[in-house]
Amino acid sequence: MISITFENKTQFWDNYFWDFGDNNESTEEDPTHTFTESGTYQITLITSNNCTSDTIIQELVIISPPVADFEFTPGEGCGPLTVQFINTSTEQIDNQIWTFEGGNPSTSTETNPIVIFEQAGNFEVSLEVSNIAGSDQMTQTAIEVFPDPISAFSYTVSDLSVSFTNLSEHGENYIWDFGDWLFEGEAPIHVFSASGDYEV
Repeated sequence: MISITFENKTQFWDNYFWDFGDNNESTEEDPTHTFTESGTYQITLITSNNCTSDTIIQELVIISPPVADFEFTPGEGCGPLTVQFINTSTEQIDNQIWTFEGGNPSTSTETNPIVIFEQAGNFEVSLEVSNIAGSDQMTQTAIEVFPDPISAFSYTVSDLSVSFTNLSEHGENYIWDFGDWLFEGEAPIHVFSASGDYEV
């Protein structure tokens, strides 16, 4: 949205009629008009007096500053995570620069880049867009790459009964194999049937 004041330089006229090319008109001598959208407008001024009338038409190009915005899919997953970004910024865009924390590539000037995130973590993505009227930037923590699980445990032996402590990191599901029995769960206590060496 932008407001423009028109200066009437007509001489020897009594009446004025303005057509702003967007279904709005005025009979003021030097009107101020607000254009709500970017675009090309044909500005018409018709002037008249008791003798005759005259018409002048000029083309006006309105360019509003862009508003940065983007979408992406997926926003989370296991690495390496391939993410499609889509520039949904409004208004005309002459230049754009993406910055991807932890991404490959780390920057891009493409409209809809594809980026790979390999390391686990939460990563910021920034998009700056600009045109002749101005610029805008949007930054958000957009991407989460899940860490790989790390299996680990300790145990305490009492006769044939063994208490296991799960020391794993980043796990969600656990399956234990005691060599003589399978168990699904966090941290079991298992009683072996006989003395011996068991691979757990």
